Amino acid sequence: MYLNNFLSQNQNNRWGFFCILLYGLLVGFQGFDLCDEGWTMTAYQQIFICPQSVEYNFLYYVTLLVGGLWEKLFGWGGYLSFRLP
Repeated sequence: MYLNNFLSQNQNNRWGFFCILLYGLLVGFQGFDLCDEGWTMTAYQQIFICPQSVEYNFLYYVTLLVGGLWEKLFGWGGYLSFRLP
């Protein structure tokens, strides 16, 4: 409700909000590397299939569970689906 009031006040608020969203999308792809993130994505994939293969990463167990669930839901999106959240 607050967002609707904010955006309906004037045109400058709409442009500002659009610029903030655009900036977030552009910066989201910054640091696009396949080294460490691929290693982490493999752990997300293996947490439910073969948990003993990612025991070195059990320090971050809750992160592995959330990432594993994300991979089950949005794994079809590949690498970019993990860069969005």
